[in-house]
Amino acid sequence: MSIDKDLAWVMSMGYRHYGPYDPGTTLEFLVRYFNSQDTLKLRTNDAFLLAVQVRPAWRPTEAECHVSALCAEHGAHWQAMKLLRYSVAWAKALKCDRWRFHSETSSRIDALAKRVGAYQDTPRWRIDL
Repeated sequence: MSIDKDLAWVMSMGYRHYGPYDPGTTLEFLVRYFNSQDTLKLRTNDAFLLAVQVRPAWRPTEAECHVSALCAEHGAHWQAMKLLRYSVAWAKALKCDRWRFHSETSSRIDALAKRVGAYQDTPRWRIDL
């Protein structure tokens, strides 16, 4: 993906599927992703995925791949699966110790995660303030 051709498309799709968001903050986040060499940026005609390789401070010798964003048009989940599988292969090629995928939305990702061989790791907890 390229920032000049795909950034507006990614923002538009995200808005359609996830509702209102702060365009300035979102744009800043996406520009960092698009300009970074450490990120994976993929798209098909109807889906996109963003992932990053990180080394958590609590395990600095272990690399992880974090899928930060996955979005697909309705009926295009097979394209999302293709992108997820590619992200797993990318993580393996980078010799990551772990691949992680979670959702901050109400979208159910269980079936997608299981199809690439993932298992539920640790539960997440929150307080809405």
